[in-house]
Amino acid sequence: MNDVNQPLVSVITHVLNAEDTIEKTMLSIFSQTYKNIEYIIVDGDSTDNTVQIIKKYDKQISAWISEKDKNAPDAFQKAYRMTTGDIIFSLSADDWIKNDVIQIIVDIFKKNKKSLFVYGDMVMVSNGKEKVSGYIDYKANFKLGNPAFNYPSIFYKREVYETYGVHSSHYNLHNDYDLLIKLYMDDVESSYTNKFKVYRLPGGIGESGGLKSVLEIISINRKYKLPFVMLSIKSSIHVSIVYLLTLLKKIRSVFNG
Repeated sequence: MNDVNQPLVSVITHVLNAEDTIEKTMLSIFSQTYKNIEYIIVDGDSTDNTVQIIKKYDKQISAWISEKDKNAPDAFQKAYRMTTGDIIFSLSADDWIKNDVIQIIVDIFKKNKKSLFVYGDMVMVSNGKEKVSGYIDYKANFKLGNPAFNYPSIFYKREVYETYGVHSSHYNLHNDYDLLIKLYMDDVESSYTNKFKVYRLPGGIGESGGLKSVLEIISINRKYKLPFVMLSIKSSIHVSIVYLLTLLKKIRSVFNG
């Protein structure tokens, strides 16, 4: 156990071919005002310049590896086994946070000692414009079998993973939903703050998973006996639109290239 007054915070980034964004992600961790941080990076054997960028900051990274992984949950599991902190935060390789975030989170955990996780908002950044996105009332959504929530903005206490397990590699797209449902079912305490925001770029894996995304949601809802019929219809429409727009964008880039 680390110092309760200055708990060690483990930040995890798993990455694959993110040479355009990984440096900004890393710098947002290195610039934190709270200093008792360990930073773990797991690279999935990138073929671009990602590894070279990681090596550039080797002395500021607590540990990192570069090797093939099965999927994002598998990469997270590798990273988690390398952590020693009391608080765990996963920051995607195209996301970033402001420099006071970890201090804010630590202070909230100190104040609300029974909270097992602290979460904030997501801000989507596109064409220089910022828009607060996502949902903060996960309990209301989960009750309806709706997985919508601000997953990228969650700081977990280590005991969450020790009690409920890490993200399941069975679900590539919605493993975060699968984990959080377990906490929802046990009605664990959590804290929300609007002082914490994760800034991210559009186009995450969950947004373009197509039919597989919908099927994972249905499978998870069935597993926990949550509603899924109406959700699957609504999700199918939404995901199909996102998928078609993404496909159209790729087709245009080919013809314009």
